[in-house]
Amino acid sequence: MRLLALCALVFLTTSATAEDKPEWKAFKPKGGRCSIEAPGKLVTQPVQEFKQGDVKIKLHMFILESDDGKTAYGLGYADFPVNPDADLADKVLRGAQDGAMKGVKGKLVTSRDLKLGKYPGREFTLTLPDKNQYRSRIYLVEGRLYQVIVVGSKDFVASLEARTFLYSFELTE
Repeated sequence: MRLLALCALVFLTTSATAEDKPEWKAFKPKGGRCSIEAPGKLVTQPVQEFKQGDVKIKLHMFILESDDGKTAYGLGYADFPVNPDADLADKVLRGAQDGAMKGVKGKLVTSRDLKLGKYPGREFTLTLPDKNQYRSRIYLVEGRLYQVIVVGSKDFVASLEARTFLYSFELTE
């Protein structure tokens, strides 16, 4: 499966391939202040820069493609120039969900609010035009938007493997 976009901000240019039965290991992106368990090595993508109004935002993304490109795992983050209050945080999270939907031309299947400790988040699933699904957990942490994503068949995005990846996301110092 060739992915056209893996997040609200629409990005994906290269990928890595997982082995048949990989060992799950912690991945801690340099400067990311987070970690996640993955069934292989996530590959650092080129930093994407884009403008939101007059502000330049840098998007950092890490991707692992597996099962001959039929499934993918992604972790990304972007810093915003302000730490939004609760109302603005909700708008940012809904905007990220809407941006992902538009970017991958997906249809919303499920969406719910969630928390990562005291930080607001959303989890949502989209059906893609090729009938695969895109499942994401996004969090807004002190002006940084984190995105954790799995893409693949409906069975894959609901699998223990996908949940393990999505739910293993943690903040670090």
